[in-house]
Amino acid sequence: MGTAVDGVFVSARDERAAPGWAAVMLAASLATIMLVGGCANPQPPTSESSSAELPAPGPEGPNRQSDAAAITTAQRMLEALGGWEAWQETRYLRFGFVVERDGERPAVSPQHLWDRWSGDYRVEGIRRADEVETMGIVLFNIQSMQGNAYTQDSAGNWLTVDDDELAGWLDWAHGRFVNDTYWLLMPYKLQDPGVILETSLSETIDDVEYRVVHMSFDNVGRTPGDQYWAFIHPDTWLMERWGYVLEGQEPPRVEWAWTEWGPYGHLMLSRTKVLQDPQRQMRIIFEPLAVLESVDAEIFSTPSLSLPNP
Repeated sequence: MGTAVDGVFVSARDERAAPGWAAVMLAASLATIMLVGGCANPQPPTSESSSAELPAPGPEGPNRQSDAAAITTAQRMLEALGGWEAWQETRYLRFGFVVERDGERPAVSPQHLWDRWSGDYRVEGIRRADEVETMGIVLFNIQSMQGNAYTQDSAGNWLTVDDDELAGWLDWAHGRFVNDTYWLLMPYKLQDPGVILETSLSETIDDVEYRVVHMSFDNVGRTPGDQYWAFIHPDTWLMERWGYVLEGQEPPRVEWAWTEWGPYGHLMLSRTKVLQDPQRQMRIIFEPLAVLESVDAEIFSTPSLSLPNP
């Protein structure tokens, strides 16, 4: 099970991101809001795992236990998302992570800026520790996990936190990175090393017969029992629904519709995720959301500078 980050639960996968494909996210990490119930029951895989004559894998994966049809589907989806070269060429991601419950949004939502080439990262938001909520900014590097954190005094000046508090702030920032980027970029993760892909029975939703790929893990991270299902549209090859059952939980799976797909730079990204649960109304909205060509380098070292607002 995961650890709580401002009401959002983050799975205990904790590998460090590396340059290249693994830098899409921490390897095989899951972040999810804990919810009760789901929509559909899992469908069993329809094909046996095979290592014979598989299509060329992605830059690092998936695991060779994956079946050929599932790998091909994942590769087609990667092409629809913009392709490997487009992802490599994408440097700056700027986004906010807004969790809307019953139509209401929090006054402050986490804000992110990521330099994928250097690993430099900036996250702003409210950290809750010992039942105290504090607004802060963390400037760190996701590969070295080194950096600084800042909180404001009564005059609005940003002050560096004491050394004995820095580790807690870095842990909070790292959790936000894991959680929030996974919700944005999960479809890219089907190519990760340690991922096992299997073709599940197709499922028809609103007259669309979706291709379904089941995603599990070959002893990757601290919660290798997590399971995901990617529902891929047969025409666009984009993932329009995501289902999951986390390690230690029982079906039915929780499902979210991935909506408002659009071009950002050379990538295709989903701006809004909608919980598929008639008992609860919840959306995750990436606002703002942009791929930037350039930013002021000092934004990663100077807390008083404002994040770009595209």
